Amino acid sequence: MKNKKGLIIGIIVLIVVAAAGVGGYFAYNHFKDDNGSSSKKDKKSSSDISEMAGDYDLVEMSEDDETYTKEDLATLKAMGLEITMKLKDDGTGSLNMYGEEEELEFDEDNIIVNGSKTSYTYKNGKITLEEDGTKMVFEKK
Repeated sequence: MKNKKGLIIGIIVLIVVAAAGVGGYFAYNHFKDDNGSSSKKDKKSSSDISEMAGDYDLVEMSEDDETYTKEDLATLKAMGLEITMKLKDDGTGSLNMYGEEEELEFDEDNIIVNGSKTSYTYKNGKITLEEDGTKMVFEKK
């Protein structure tokens, strides 16, 4: 019984920390100056943007010293708490965080949610957002 109670408490803590990390990540970038600490990436072509179109699941997230693995995030998904992203080949899409869906736009350098620009990298079907100690990795389904 103690192990089950500990597991439930651990999952609740994971949910709270993950929600705070994701919300804070996009909120911070909304107020950040466009010339902030983001490093410039190589320009992506329109064919790269078309290739990115599809549905993505969050498969890894870390913030400071906390890392949430694919297995941790699968546990949350089983509880109905997941973070997904849909990208269309026209540069639009949506971000769904725990049932709350936000429209987004993306270009060669940034994913833009509610006016908040976050730079990204795209490689081998994975989109990585990384800034100020927070890293999120989305994998194409």
